Amino acid sequence: MKTLIKLIFFLALYLITGNKIGAQTAENDAKITIIQAPAIDTLLQHHIAYNAAKQTQPGYRVQVYFGNKRIKADDAKAEFLKKYPDEDVYLIYQQPNYKVRVGDFKSRLDAYKFYRKIHPDFGATFIVRDDIKKRQN
Repeated sequence: MKTLIKLIFFLALYLITGNKIGAQTAENDAKITIIQAPAIDTLLQHHIAYNAAKQTQPGYRVQVYFGNKRIKADDAKAEFLKKYPDEDVYLIYQQPNYKVRVGDFKSRLDAYKFYRKIHPDFGATFIVRDDIKKRQN
């Protein structure tokens, strides 16, 4: 019964399409024309220029301190800079808390490698998504 239904389906399809099933041939090749408003090109150019001018991009950092005491945040930042002077450190205030985040990593894997390196010195660390500085090529 299933075979009969399949046969009827393909026969009907064959009759409807006129045997144009399968690979394209030269006679049924077609060109597609896209008609769009000129404002779309203008918006696209503005978007490209905006992204080129931005100084940040999505990425990851390692957070080494989180709390509501500014003095402790400054101490954590100073302690980190003593041990890792070549790394970038950011002190962020989001009311009512201070955060000390380090590094500018494009991938979570790079952030994890650094996390493994500093975790013995700074126990309460974790990886967070953040806007990082763009690196100049």
